[in-house]
Amino acid sequence: DKEAPRPKSPATPREASKDLVAQESAARDQRLAATIDQVAGLAGDVAELEGALHREANQTRATLDNLSATLLAHAAQHRATAESLVQLAPPPAPPATPVGAPPAPDLAGEAVAVEQGA
Repeated sequence: DKEAPRPKSPATPREASKDLVAQESAARDQRLAATIDQVAGLAGDVAELEGALHREANQTRATLDNLSATLLAHAAQHRATAESLVQLAPPPAPPATPVGAPPAPDLAGEAVAVEQGA
């Protein structure tokens, strides 16, 4: 039966300490490299999200500008229609005489009668 070769054990406690420090340093380096990769990935995600946000903001701004122009055009059209309707409307009717009240004097008729010497 052959036994698997055993790792060489350090000759001195100082060498053992150096080996342990080297192993811990290598593990720390691996964790640091993994963290750097994660941060780089997150930075890429943030850049993509920022680009999407700017595109959405620009599209929203363009949509609002179009809506504003449409509303202004509709308001001008309604104003022109209202002005046309005012010009076409008949003059206002004289106020109605309340029931049972004497008829209002015809001031125009009286003025004609005074001029004719009545």
